[in-house]
Amino acid sequence: MSISSRRLSALFLVLSIATSAAQAHDDTKPVVTSPQAPPRYAEAPLEGVAKDLSSLAEWWQNFHDPELQSLIKRALTSNLDVRLARAKLRESRATLRNARFSKQIPAVNIDGSYTRSRTSSDNPQIPKLSSGGSQTTLIPTTYGVYQAYFDASYEVDIFGGVRNQVRAARADAAASEEDLRNTLISTLAEVARDYLQLRQYQQQLRVAEQNEASQQDTLNITQVRKKAGLVSDLDVANAAASLASTRSSIPTLQAKISEQIHAISVLLGQNPTDLDVELSKESGQPTAPAEIPLGLPSELLRRRPDIREAQRNVEAAAARLKVQTSKLFPSISLTAEYGGQSGSIGNLVNAAARFFSFGPSIQWEILNYPAVKSNIHIYQAKRDEQILTYQKTVLTAFQDVEDALVAYRTEQTREKVLETEVEQYRNAASLALTRYTRGLTNFLDVLEAQRSLYTAEDALVESRATLATNLISLYKALGGGWEKNDPVALPESKVIPGNKQGS
Repeated sequence: MSISSRRLSALFLVLSIATSAAQAHDDTKPVVTSPQAPPRYAEAPLEGVAKDLSSLAEWWQNFHDPELQSLIKRALTSNLDVRLARAKLRESRATLRNARFSKQIPAVNIDGSYTRSRTSSDNPQIPKLSSGGSQTTLIPTTYGVYQAYFDASYEVDIFGGVRNQVRAARADAAASEEDLRNTLISTLAEVARDYLQLRQYQQQLRVAEQNEASQQDTLNITQVRKKAGLVSDLDVANAAASLASTRSSIPTLQAKISEQIHAISVLLGQNPTDLDVELSKESGQPTAPAEIPLGLPSELLRRRPDIREAQRNVEAAAARLKVQTSKLFPSISLTAEYGGQSGSIGNLVNAAARFFSFGPSIQWEILNYPAVKSNIHIYQAKRDEQILTYQKTVLTAFQDVEDALVAYRTEQTREKVLETEVEQYRNAASLALTRYTRGLTNFLDVLEAQRSLYTAEDALVESRATLATNLISLYKALGGGWEKNDPVALPESKVIPGNKQGS
């Protein structure tokens, strides 16, 4: 066997071993262990907890508030964070298409050129012709050359470098889809929370105004009794001070109402004052439903976009690690060139004007092995980071559900206690005022009863808003809110308004 034959055989042997090694490690998805679900999920359903998860898809419908439903519907189409996430999704999908077409199919270029050249008559490198012992001067020559050709190159993906680049881009695109869904969930929850906060402040303002009116009546009664000589100036001063204290809280509540309206307007992609007229009118507080959905841990993992996004990031990191690993092996490319070259454009098609070249090329960073190995270690660490992030995301998801469930349950108990408290203080305030007008008790009892009633009523309004807000947190923790309004599946025109809508 000749030396060249032995070298060729050795090269094929190395390539075969490398190919086998690369294919042996060419798994498409990394193995990721999810944390175990809390024991609570495996038990029988808790009281007041439904396993029917259909209500999660459009959870805002459970509050039976037309205004909230209208705001949510507008946020689906106009929120700027959702539109930004959708733009990022378009970018990632375009990157995926680019990876597919630029890596997995041959790159073909078509070129054409025309050059016009003139030779020199005084070039010392060209010997001059002689005739009869005397030199003759060269005559300058001017000529043109037409050239048309195409070239093609293709990397033979023996070791999976190209395939894994595409897999990484595909996983990135899938992660962008889940990021868009997660952005939608967060946005809808924020709109609902701001709306509930608005209705809370409006209800607290109403309570303050009612107490203001009641305390004004008390002040009037006290002033009449003062003129009759039945009470002293101290009672009048106390009544006036109590009235002033209540009045001082009204401007603060009015400012908070305006701030909430501005926040909701911006969430809907509008100017801060665009919804002043629509939302300034007081409305009742949305009430939380009696039964809430909980679901099973497997459904939680399937539904929450942040968990699915973290999983896609693991897949992308694993694919990029394989891209770096493939650099341990040679890169084989096939190149070809074919075209015509002639001084006349009409002769380009003639056989005599044609030229071609083709052949394989091999590049191997074998001498750069330490740097390649270092890059592999870097991407191994990045993959491990994504795996840990995934596991943390799963644990955080279970914590979110547990925290929201506990908060909702405890606030339910607090609301019931406050309802009883308000009822008792209302009776006490009425009784104290009646006894005071009859001269059976002092004015401090009236003031104390009225202040306690006002505090209890204000706390009850806050508790009802907190209860509804905690329920929204539970809906969000369960990953609800995108299934029937999936921004990934919706047409572009439905998610992003056109120019006529101000986009």
